[in-house]
Amino acid sequence: MATPRITGEINYKRATAAAASSVVQQIVYASVSSVLTGTTTIPADNTTQFIAGTHGDQYMWIAITPKAVGNILMVEALGFAAHSAVSRPKCYIATSGGSVGGPALAAAAPLRGANATQAMFYVLASVTVSSVASQSYSFWLGDSGAGTNTFNGEGGVGIGARQLGSYMKIMEFTP
Repeated sequence: MATPRITGEINYKRATAAAASSVVQQIVYASVSSVLTGTTTIPADNTTQFIAGTHGDQYMWIAITPKAVGNILMVEALGFAAHSAVSRPKCYIATSGGSVGGPALAAAAPLRGANATQAMFYVLASVTVSSVASQSYSFWLGDSGAGTNTFNGEGGVGIGARQLGSYMKIMEFTP
């Protein structure tokens, strides 16, 4: 299991520094252009760890088998979504154990106006590899208010003939 690292600005600086001074070992990429909907909320509280399955809906999933212990994984997700009641939307990347995820590694919330227009969610996490066993990560999205999330669309329908796509990417670097 990978060890979570500090998220936010420090996480970004560490991950980009690793990319600049290290050798890329592998890149795993998965994209989703399907329109998906969900209604599970993410509470607007000061929770430090999300409980996947009860905090938002899972929209993307990706797995990697690291090359070596001690390497750094940079887990990145970009998602597009709209919420029918627009309250306080947020997303996070969590370690994943199938349909039930683990603790959140990083979280993000977009800035957007008080209407149901689409928002872009970007979240980045880095972890140090502690095992070369397969590891999976998932992208969860929700809102603090009741309503329906539309992933890769708005109002339950797609936008741009499925040209709009969300993705997850994992880059493994040597330290």
